[in-house]
Amino acid sequence: RLDVPIRTQGIRDDGGVAIHDDVWLGGNVTVLGGVTVERGVVAGAGAVVTRSVPAFSICKGVPAKITGRRKAADIREKE
Repeated sequence: RLDVPIRTQGIRDDGGVAIHDDVWLGGNVTVLGGVTVERGVVAGAGAVVTRSVPAFSICKGVPAKITGRRKAADIREKE
C-alpha cells in the first residue's frame, strides 16, 4: 500500500513455511511465507519459491517455475 506509511502498516502473517522430507534446496533459495514444499522437491540455486510446489518437482528461477519431475523413491528402487 502506498497510501499508508510502512511503520503504521503492521506485520502481515502469511503463515509458516512447510518443507517436507527429501527436499533439496540450492544455495540462496528463498521460500516465502505460506508456501509448502512437498516431498522430493529440488529447487535450483537462487530460486524464489512464491507458491507451493507439488511432490517430486524440479523448480528454478525468480519466481520459481516447475521445469521437470523426479521419480518417486519407490519407483526408482524397482528399476
